[in-house]
Amino acid sequence: MNPYILAPLVFALGLGLHPAPSNPIAASSEVGTICTKAGQYCINQEAGSNRCAVQETTDPQIFGPNLAGPFESRAEGTRVMCKQYYDPASEDTHKCGAVVPEGVCDNVK
Repeated sequence: MNPYILAPLVFALGLGLHPAPSNPIAASSEVGTICTKAGQYCINQEAGSNRCAVQETTDPQIFGPNLAGPFESRAEGTRVMCKQYYDPASEDTHKCGAVVPEGVCDNVK
């Protein structure tokens, strides 16, 4: 078979691209493109790890793709991240094993 035809498929499968989260809060069918407008906040997951942070679309993107959102405020995004996504014991790639800043989930109710 022609390797040029297989290359895109192998590339996508080899990177383990994630399907869209099964979270009703997620507004896009493609992870990584949920937050697109200034003033929106998303839970972003660091590429290559499971550390997460809530960032505004205009923040410097120190983390990777959007995991969930958009949220109207950083506080709302943090609450959802801590309650629905933060699980330090999980190996699930759709969960956050660590959060930034450290301790942000300690007092979230």
